[in-house]
Amino acid sequence: MTAINASPAQPEPHAAEQGSSVKVPARPWAFWSLFGVLLGISALLLFTQLGHYALWDDETYSAFGAEGILATGDTSAVVGHNVVAFHNGLMLKNLCDRLTPPLPAYVIAVSFRLFGVSAFAARLPFALCGLASIAFIGYWLRKKQATFLRVLLMTIAITGNASLFLYFRQARYYGMAIFCSLVLAYFYCEWKGSWRQITLAALASIGLFGSHYLAYVAVYGALLVDYLAWGRRSIKVRLPDVVWLFVFQALVCVPLALIWNPFGTQHGERLFSNTLLQRLTLIWWNVRDLNRCEFGVGLLLLAAPVFYAWRRDVWWIRGVVAISVYIAVISLLSPQTVSITSVADVRYIVPLIPLCLLVGVLSLEKLTARFPLIAVSLAVVAFHTNILHLGPLVDGDVRFTSASFAGELAYPPGEPYSLAGQWIRENVRPGQSIWVQPGYMTYPLMFQAPQALYAWQLEMPPQPQFSALPAIHFQGLVPPDYMIAFGPVVQPLVAQLTHWDRAKYKLDTVLNVYWKDMYRPELFWRSFVPVRGFNPNTEAVYIFKRIGMAPLKTP
Repeated sequence: MTAINASPAQPEPHAAEQGSSVKVPARPWAFWSLFGVLLGISALLLFTQLGHYALWDDETYSAFGAEGILATGDTSAVVGHNVVAFHNGLMLKNLCDRLTPPLPAYVIAVSFRLFGVSAFAARLPFALCGLASIAFIGYWLRKKQATFLRVLLMTIAITGNASLFLYFRQARYYGMAIFCSLVLAYFYCEWKGSWRQITLAALASIGLFGSHYLAYVAVYGALLVDYLAWGRRSIKVRLPDVVWLFVFQALVCVPLALIWNPFGTQHGERLFSNTLLQRLTLIWWNVRDLNRCEFGVGLLLLAAPVFYAWRRDVWWIRGVVAISVYIAVISLLSPQTVSITSVADVRYIVPLIPLCLLVGVLSLEKLTARFPLIAVSLAVVAFHTNILHLGPLVDGDVRFTSASFAGELAYPPGEPYSLAGQWIRENVRPGQSIWVQPGYMTYPLMFQAPQALYAWQLEMPPQPQFSALPAIHFQGLVPPDYMIAFGPVVQPLVAQLTHWDRAKYKLDTVLNVYWKDMYRPELFWRSFVPVRGFNPNTEAVYIFKRIGMAPLKTP
């Protein structure tokens, strides 16, 4: 991946045309002032209301893994009397999560041990990764003697990127993957082959591999292509250095991959479910949704090759090629099933956000070098709104995204999981059973209200690893005490209950909150304000209570 060293303290091509023969580094007082502002705003955006929202389903997988680690030392799926068995145990082998790279769960386990089990404690390590990433970008800018204008534009770009902060605020691998990718890019660009560099680059690689296997392959793929095309002319890499770099990694990464092995789970089958045409579709979706989620400014990224042809500054094309290679690798290896969705799993490409911001900053800086006030003004429009992402055409509205995000932090809306979890804690006795629909919405409730027994996660006949579990975990065997339906699934559920002779249920409670979790980090799934005016008959949360039960039949 390309780097922040696009402008060393040396004359640049066409610098005379830009009104100056040498780029003057920012003065120390000016740099540190801007850096302080950047860190201060970033800290507010990272930590304000960090624990307000309940963990959503993907976050709970990491949190439950951490709870399993605290109980057994391993990412066990058995948490108390509950089993975390998403999609009929898709991620499990021998009742342990063997799909998800384990480093985030182990980090969360440390946080839980220090601060207690909570949404805040689950997210805290990754928010800290966010602050460390932004501090590292500042360090890199200073080391490369960046100009005051570049530092200012990067400050505007970073503080305006709501997606960057939203992903850092999740109890998932995103923040760790971004930080490790940044560190690897730095050592690549600053490579001297010292033992210190080899050791630190190996540790960053292990951190990236332990966070997300796909991100590791994509980062190294982008670095390899960049080296073959450009880097070999300026970066002196000796074969022994490369050997030691990967030997150090292999000592940890190989055992890790043998234990947490996606191919040993049901999920491994999905890795080969897409056709070549569907993989090409994923490339297009990732490019489209990278822009739609404002990871980078679409028009500036598209214009970068044109700027390269005009100005012949190689960093433009290196940045775009690195982004393209990363997306291609992710799209070709992604487990996302194209046939059941219409948007990209953009979470796989979040490490590209800093690089996308840098390419945008370089473009603005080069275009407006003689007019810094214009550069700053355009930067605010480019990085704080969706205008240059073609938002008015794609989404039909103009959005000041950073202001919307700040407004949400000041006045965060409610969400369905917290309200439903509170109801369970107040009304459901320990050991009483609940069936939740849709199934993925089980796990936020399980994390908040673990005293209930969450039923019917598994299908019949049982897999061998589940054969010893109580019958309540298998669909249709033992009627649960409660059923909770989120949103439109209530209508088919009521129709099913009407004709079901195993037990009788009545509608006990309707929670007057919009059913969908509108606080996920993907901008196309997020609402910064409360959803109002929803239909209370089909778009709320519905709780049914069992009032009678027919004699149990032998399955």
